[in-house]
Amino acid sequence: MFPINSLIVFAVCGLVAAQDVPASPCPDAFHYSTRPNGEVFGRITLPYDDTTALHLGVNASMKGYHTDNRRVKLTVKMVTPGADIIQHRTSILNYDLEFPFQNVVPKITQIQYNGRTYCTGPPEQLVAGTPGVTSLWAGHNYYFQPTGNSVAPATTGVEHPQPPTVEANLQAVEPNQRIPELPVSKAAANQNVECGVSRNVIVPLILGGTEVADGMFPWLAAMFAASGNGYQYKCTGNLVSRKHVITAARCVSFFKIQLVSTEDVLFVFGKSKLKNWATSGAVTRGAAAISTNPDFDANSGHGDISVITLDRPVDFSRSIAPICLWEGDSDVDTIVSKTGTVAGWGADEAAQKSGHYSVSVAKSLDIPVVSTTSCLYSNFTYYQLTSDSTFCAGKRDGTGTCIGDSGAGFMMLKNQKFYLRGVMSLVLSDAGKCDLANFMVFCDVAKVLDWVKKSMAN
Repeated sequence: MFPINSLIVFAVCGLVAAQDVPASPCPDAFHYSTRPNGEVFGRITLPYDDTTALHLGVNASMKGYHTDNRRVKLTVKMVTPGADIIQHRTSILNYDLEFPFQNVVPKITQIQYNGRTYCTGPPEQLVAGTPGVTSLWAGHNYYFQPTGNSVAPATTGVEHPQPPTVEANLQAVEPNQRIPELPVSKAAANQNVECGVSRNVIVPLILGGTEVADGMFPWLAAMFAASGNGYQYKCTGNLVSRKHVITAARCVSFFKIQLVSTEDVLFVFGKSKLKNWATSGAVTRGAAAISTNPDFDANSGHGDISVITLDRPVDFSRSIAPICLWEGDSDVDTIVSKTGTVAGWGADEAAQKSGHYSVSVAKSLDIPVVSTTSCLYSNFTYYQLTSDSTFCAGKRDGTGTCIGDSGAGFMMLKNQKFYLRGVMSLVLSDAGKCDLANFMVFCDVAKVLDWVKKSMAN
């Protein structure tokens, strides 16, 4: 993940006239308020549904065309005390929404909470001769996990056909050496484990990428490839059954040529921190077979998906469990503006400056899906990088996926379970670094689901 070091928000001073404040499209869920100093902000009020994972997404439309996504943005702050939520002392959730400017107040176009839409409204109209219209997005996440009688809270182009060999600061082992693993009880191995459910205390998902705790995304798999006398980090994978991992095709192949030998692949499960993984009790598996989508085009995100069969099944535990395969509508339009989570070991800003292409601790980030039209119009390069089997996502604010995140899953929460909707494929480059002022391209798992299931069955 690639974070920004700082965030600068500028505002035009002065009071906002009442007529400049748009009408709320949903007074029961949202209203504009004014502080004593004349500053206008938004207040979101929603019913609390007694869940332990609170996911809020807000879309707005603002007059004027702004391309500086680092500074022109919405900011969400949860006002309801976390203790009241955890101890069920409230039935209402309150959030404050801060605007980038005070001379132009955005119109709310959508508010979603835990997958349910509570508010919709029309965007600003694009009028000929005016500067244009800018769409804004903001998200907020809050998690807590009961532990005994207490709870633990936490708030919240140039493609690279062959990912470079990464010199990560990780402990090397002999390619054929058996790595010690933590013992797992038969009860744990044979339990009926639900897909897409996290079983450990959750830590925050914050703008820019936050370090992932073990078990936060228990399907997260680090893919290594044998190199010399050891292994080097290659890509991120997603466990979808006891025997199968899904990753990007470009992690192992170039068009129809397999570049990484099946016997050279090694997966590390159950650990978000990969430093000294060989002696940390990590669960490891080799590969028995690699199946790459026959339509894979290395020059785009089309068909950029491989199913890798493990040499031995893994036993599920609190820190190892599968993500659910996508279910439901495969139409991209149904997920536009909705939020997904991406997690992986891709390079952040510091890693790129030091010449590395990965980090030793996985990071996660929430990003929205954007329409195909928005993606194509934002940069003509996307006409070559996208297809009817891809989608674009991102906030274009300096945060997002980078080299080393190839294969990372685009995870969407439905009914308190995470589903695998996409696989990270491409990010544009700028002067040799990931250009996160542009969108990211994902292979759409929903469009190749039949092939995935067939590959797993074989």
